[in-house]
Amino acid sequence: MDTVLWGISAFLLHRMPPAVRAYVLDRANQGVSARADTLSTRAALRDEIGSPLHLLVTDPNRHHSSAVTRMHVWEGDMPRGAIVDVLPDFDRVRSVAPLLALFGMAPAMSEANLIMALCELCGRFSIYEPSAEVRVWLQGLIDAGSLSKLDGWRPVLTREGKLTSLWCRPPVTSVAEARKFAEAASWRRGHKRFARAVMRAFDGAASPFEVQAALRLGLPRRMGGSGFPEIRVNERISLSPAARLIAGKVVCYADLIIEGREGTRPVIVECQSKLIHASREQSLADGERLMALQSMGFTVVPLTFEQLVIPSVFASVERYLARELGLRIAPKSAALQRKESELCRDLFMDWTKLGRS
Repeated sequence: MDTVLWGISAFLLHRMPPAVRAYVLDRANQGVSARADTLSTRAALRDEIGSPLHLLVTDPNRHHSSAVTRMHVWEGDMPRGAIVDVLPDFDRVRSVAPLLALFGMAPAMSEANLIMALCELCGRFSIYEPSAEVRVWLQGLIDAGSLSKLDGWRPVLTREGKLTSLWCRPPVTSVAEARKFAEAASWRRGHKRFARAVMRAFDGAASPFEVQAALRLGLPRRMGGSGFPEIRVNERISLSPAARLIAGKVVCYADLIIEGREGTRPVIVECQSKLIHASREQSLADGERLMALQSMGFTVVPLTFEQLVIPSVFASVERYLARELGLRIAPKSAALQRKESELCRDLFMDWTKLGRS
């Protein structure tokens, strides 16, 4: 196993669209000898996901580091499915599976950042920041309308058609699989931290904004959150006949649903991303969906990123949601205010740098 990516290097690889992996590996091996294949591929991966390249080894005698590689020893048997292909039929470079990559990163991450990374893997989005060369190549394909949607990956573009760091893709894993992994790794050092994060993670998020909103509203107060109970993300709602006429569709998906006290209506929080909801067509569709949901008895609260981030504004949002849900929010002590500040620092970091120590 000369080149098996580990930790942050493996995590960044799993964030990379398959079309980009194929491009990077193809460029790395053009015009080089078989002997140089592995070295050239490593160099290409460092250019795209950063240096040093973190690699897994099973021989303690090979535990050494350099300016360009850092070795990590795994002693004992590897879990089933621990090593995966970077691309089909490409065996010179492989990677640890996504959950094992994150398990290796866990000791150096805050608990909130670890939950965020899990939610990305279990969600329907990936954050990928390409190198300058790859960005030019991708934008050229986008402009020409020839970017292949390999394995269901699709970039989210600005209104002007420019590439962003947000990609839509099928989930890489699930919370159920993460729980199984946490149980199987219970004898490994650091498993408790990973297992706690798994218990707070959720499936189905479509963007970082949805993760940030769900965690700020749903994490317990001792972790800096609002402590609202039972938040569900992107839940499928079958529309009533009347609501179908309003929305022009049979079903819709609620960004966040928060359940309150018995006898109160659940509140739907719609994350109003400037990127996703900026077009006139999307604004009209959002209005139709909001009216359809309200006609079915839901309270729908549009939430902007600024309302989530600015402390004084968020406090008003928090009080309003609590009132609608029939809940009482006690004033925060100085200790809870510090926890809230720590959580916000983690939640609203540059998501492209998630996991980089």
